[in-house]
Amino acid sequence: MKSDAVPATRYNFAIVFFVALGSFTYGFNASIMGTVFGLAPFFSYFNLSLTGPDADYANSMIGATNGLFSAGGIVGCLLMIRLADKFGNQPTAVAPGILGLGSQLVPESPRWLVQKNRVSEALDILTKLHHQPGALDNAASQSECRAIEIQVMSEPAKAMTFFGIMRKPSYRKRVLIGLFVQRIGSTDECLQVGCGLMVAAETALGAVSAKKKNDRGINAAGVVFLFAFVTFYGGCVDAISYIYCTEIFLTAIRAQGVSYSVIGSFGMTLVYTQPAPIAFAQVGWKYYHVSIILPLLSAPVLHLCFPETKGLLSLEEIGAVFGDREGTISVSVHEDTADQEQ
Repeated sequence: MKSDAVPATRYNFAIVFFVALGSFTYGFNASIMGTVFGLAPFFSYFNLSLTGPDADYANSMIGATNGLFSAGGIVGCLLMIRLADKFGNQPTAVAPGILGLGSQLVPESPRWLVQKNRVSEALDILTKLHHQPGALDNAASQSECRAIEIQVMSEPAKAMTFFGIMRKPSYRKRVLIGLFVQRIGSTDECLQVGCGLMVAAETALGAVSAKKKNDRGINAAGVVFLFAFVTFYGGCVDAISYIYCTEIFLTAIRAQGVSYSVIGSFGMTLVYTQPAPIAFAQVGWKYYHVSIILPLLSAPVLHLCFPETKGLLSLEEIGAVFGDREGTISVSVHEDTADQEQ
């Protein structure tokens, strides 16, 4: 059953935009890593050479550095499995420094508060999030808060281990989908195909430029396709994967599920980037075929096997598409009531 939409407010958007700035730290670090490997002073400082008899050693060191970066991300995800549930999302979801100072103004997750039996605080936050100028009541907030309470009561009260999650079919399905989504970075088969075709165009330019060194036209086209890829990937592909992995998990296992999913992202980044320097040294532009073939092969899997969550406006309603309806409570959130069904 679909729920009636509760309009978003400026406060909603302000919170989302601020918390999203936390991605700056990861994106900045990742971009610096790639930039440094293109600077001559880096290689001279560490006595590395990409040509001659020591080229294999230099490429191995670059690959190891990429691997350590991804391994650090995996460790961070493993830590978040417990930290997010214990301390909530407020102190763990934003970046350090100036973002850390502003985190005191970010409201805690209402679902986490309900889990901790702090229902009145959850209702206050939902009221603030849903309040519209000129509104005379908070019926929508009360309805959603009640829906969250009902759903939380139907979920496991205690934290589950990884093996406990994997033993339950509907939970296992979520984890496997989360890992797959983070591996390919999208939930839309059309975007996957487009992503593969964009890399194919970039690869073609790389193949031509390998024969025509320092051709300004080809180099300019390569830069254009590179920025086009980053723009469309970041705006249309990358963001969707994190949203999808967040909304498919129940409140009780959301922190664990998202952490396991993002581990898939860092794990595949490690697999892709650690051998990349050696692969490019050996086969050159042909290594890009990996980034072309995988998205194209993933598109039919997305289309045939992944549940669509668009239109299921409440997190409490998504469980039905994963087979949680039996033995749980399905809640439909409306503007003025929360209907409960067994």
